[in-house]
Amino acid sequence: MDIAFVLSMGVLLPAIIALINLKTLDPQYHWFVLFLWVGFFSELANRFFIWRFGSNTVPWNIYNVVEFFILMMMFRSWNIGEKFQRWFIWFITFSLLLWLVELFYIGSIRNFNSYFAIYYCFMVVISAVTVLNQLIVTEKSNILRNPKFLIAIGLVIFFTFRIFVESLLMPIFSISKDFFQRIFGIQIYINLLVNLIYLIAVLCIPKKRIYTSL
Repeated sequence: MDIAFVLSMGVLLPAIIALINLKTLDPQYHWFVLFLWVGFFSELANRFFIWRFGSNTVPWNIYNVVEFFILMMMFRSWNIGEKFQRWFIWFITFSLLLWLVELFYIGSIRNFNSYFAIYYCFMVVISAVTVLNQLIVTEKSNILRNPKFLIAIGLVIFFTFRIFVESLLMPIFSISKDFFQRIFGIQIYINLLVNLIYLIAVLCIPKKRIYTSL
């Protein structure tokens, strides 16, 4: 078992803690819990496909669109903007069509399709930065203990770096295997850092409010 796979399993700890406390967590963080668990099972699927078929392109392409939808639903539940709420259905429809066009007309389910990956990473970064801007303006307490702030920071770090990685995978670039391995080595430790941020965020998630009638 290699160090990359072991470190990628770092998402399991915040995922388990969040699942144990799911019934008491504020419901607006349920999409984030799903995001953690889908990420964990995606890592297992990638490992299985590499072992069994020699490539993880199929689960990778499917995971991209699933993760995108989950994160956009999370941002929608966080109410990051009136225009985002109003155009959400059209936005998701357009994004799904973009994924399908690249998958079946431009690329293939058996290729790493970078165009949609760059697009959705960019959308996640923009949404996360919007959350950060809102919190910087409105948050009155310690912002470093705000789970939304921590989650958004983690997303910005991870997906900004991933935009860089996905750009290198585009057909117009021809990079050496050695160079890509070095970049992938950096991403392993970025994953570890981000999973640590997610763990702190999970520990800071408030309990859901219980209303009682007088």
